[in-house]
Amino acid sequence: MGGAEISHNYIADNRATNQRVSCGIYLDDGSSNVRVHDNIIVGSVETRCGLFTHKGNKQIDVFNNTFWGQKEAGWLSAVWDGSRDAKTMIYRNNLASGNGFVTTGVGDSITETGNQDNVSACMFIDTTKGDFRLSGSD
Repeated sequence: MGGAEISHNYIADNRATNQRVSCGIYLDDGSSNVRVHDNIIVGSVETRCGLFTHKGNKQIDVFNNTFWGQKEAGWLSAVWDGSRDAKTMIYRNNLASGNGFVTTGVGDSITETGNQDNVSACMFIDTTKGDFRLSGSD
């Protein structure tokens, strides 16, 4: 993806008819060299995950995102053939309302630091109104 950045977005209520791809951000086979940061991804009952990475992914840096209300995970990684470079997939300082990270298939796990899952709505100003600023912040 040539150093692309996906940042400062509010993505809400993806209702894809195909549950397999019902995610806020979907990085398909072979996606690499991308930074995903400072996004708020709000799910619905149909939204599988906030961020999905697939086989062949490498050099993906995911940080300072909020994943809220996804039914399976904040970020999900599926790899069946061990083709990704897990050492270069770094997830840090992300917040998730339920499960933070779930992986399916085989392969090494990604690098995770400073992430929090099962965070409470009271951490934010008002999640019901889409205000995901942290409580006590200006």
